[in-house]
Order: sequence, then structure tokens, then C-alpha cells
Amino acid sequence: MIAEQEARLLQQKATEADNELQRIKLSVIKSEKEKLVIENKAREAEHMVSRLFEESEQRRREADELKHEVEKAR
Repeated sequence: MIAEQEARLLQQKATEADNELQRIKLSVIKSEKEKLVIENKAREAEHMVSRLFEESEQRRREADELKHEVEKAR
């Protein structure tokens, strides 16, 4: 009788531990997915900054060219 109770208690604890392990695994998977999303957003932001910088440089060059053309025309 006592052995059966101990066995049930051990089985219950094993089940609880397994459930906790599953919750932890799901939490880790969620964290990894969130990490990937953040990394992707960071890469997208870096590309956007790079494009904006290139566009800015192009417009600066165009403005300089126009400035020189205006000076020549005077």
C-alpha cells in the first residue's frame, strides 16, 4: 500500500516535471523565434539606412553638379 502511494507520487512528480520541461521548451522556441524576428528587423533597418545614405550622397553630388552648372552659367 505505501509502495503504491509512493509510486503514484513519483509518477505524479515525473508528470509534473515533464510538463514543466515542455513549457520550458515552448518558451525557448518562442524566444528563438522572437530573436530571429528582431535580427531580421535589425538587418532590414541596416539596409534601409544604407539605402538612405546612398540616396543622400547621390543627391548631394547632384546638388554640387547643379551648383557648378549655375556658377558656370553666370
